[in-house]
Amino acid sequence: MTAPGLSVVLVPLGGVRAVRDAAAAIATACAGVTWELIVPVPPRLRPALTDTSGFPPGTSFIPADDDNPWVLRALAVRAAQAPVVVTFEDHARPVTGYGAQLLAAHQQPHAAIGGVVAKSGSDTSTGWAMYFLDYGRYIPPQHAGPREYLTACNVSYKTAALAAVRDAWSHDMHETTVHMALRARGETLWLDPALVVLQQRDQSFGEAVAEVRRHGEAFGRDLARHLPASRRSVRVLASPLVPVVQLLRAASHLRRAPHLLPRFVLAFPALVALAVSWGRGEAAGLWSGRP
Repeated sequence: MTAPGLSVVLVPLGGVRAVRDAAAAIATACAGVTWELIVPVPPRLRPALTDTSGFPPGTSFIPADDDNPWVLRALAVRAAQAPVVVTFEDHARPVTGYGAQLLAAHQQPHAAIGGVVAKSGSDTSTGWAMYFLDYGRYIPPQHAGPREYLTACNVSYKTAALAAVRDAWSHDMHETTVHMALRARGETLWLDPALVVLQQRDQSFGEAVAEVRRHGEAFGRDLARHLPASRRSVRVLASPLVPVVQLLRAASHLRRAPHLLPRFVLAFPALVALAVSWGRGEAAGLWSGRP
């Protein structure tokens, strides 16, 4: 068999149908390039994924002992065989031509290259709130250039660059930690607006609040690893301001996409709740200081 030029990691967050639909979109998006698809299978999905006949040929399924998406991502990336690995989540679908565009972009020396996140169709107020909170800085249009952040649902790496910072992701691959480690080595994170995924996810309000808190706590713990105790204490004391900062940041992205203002207004109550949940999680992560 021809060695793959691109390893695609698909992290399941939803059910089997979401994973199948995402895999089909990936197959279309990667037409014309040699690629492999790696799907880590958490315990909650193992009984339902016994029939894998509907997946693209050559898809690899790796049984996992954990439902944590960061642990799943690390498990799958460790199995990647290509010189470039891209990670998606099952609510983000790459558009046609994505694979070829990505490999062309990786002719540049950047260690990590990410893209933009566009909304796919209509959604609930919770869905839009999650979109503005999680992906506001990746809403198109964008200009190409270096970034401090790239999103885990649309980011790729040179595998050699990942190997150089393996300690930052070998067990759980949280993009904030990986990107901090890459920047510390002098590597560049690059955003290419031609790399587009369409985002859509079925999620209840309670599920969204709980997930955002977990993400906030993980972010706080990542910060704690790089801050002395005195600065951590200051950040914890200032944590009531974090939701305000989150809301202002989310609103600021509307300058690029003013047509989304009506969606933002309708989603604002849910967005406030999510921002507060993030702030509480970040404070807890900073306070614990544990990896």
